[in-house]
Amino acid sequence: MIITIKVIPSAKVNRVESQGDRLVVRTTAPAVDDKANVAVERLLKAHFGQPVTIIRGSHSRTKVVRVGS
Repeated sequence: MIITIKVIPSAKVNRVESQGDRLVVRTTAPAVDDKANVAVERLLKAHFGQPVTIIRGSHSRTKVVRVGS
């Protein structure tokens, strides 16, 4: 499954929430040295229970991710 997400780095809490037709991932990790991307993959893996890979937008707040293999 491929989905579009919006990432909010340096948030107060780690959270995955639905907002309209996309998911919003809030992470306490800063957008420095790929820390936010690693945190997003970890949060989404916990949310879906499957591996998650960022396939587009690694340097953007809007990302496209693949859930599963």
